[in-house]
Amino acid sequence: MSDVYWRNVTSGKYWSLSKVVDVDYNPIKHLWWSLWNRDKDEQLVLPKRLTMKQVLYIVDAFNSAEENEVEDEEDERS
Repeated sequence: MSDVYWRNVTSGKYWSLSKVVDVDYNPIKHLWWSLWNRDKDEQLVLPKRLTMKQVLYIVDAFNSAEENEVEDEEDERS
């Protein structure tokens, strides 16, 4: 699997997605939780059962949710 990169919307940094693990229960929930709790300097752990297309879709959805959260915080301050 080739590396995939995604942008963290709050810092603009990029991290790689390349480590793969076998997750039996809920790979989508696992990936979302990994994104939410990731160490900024570590690779994201990917469930084996997801295709790269699914991974990119979930990462994109996560980034959108994170962007909305940042916008909400800015709205509250103004």
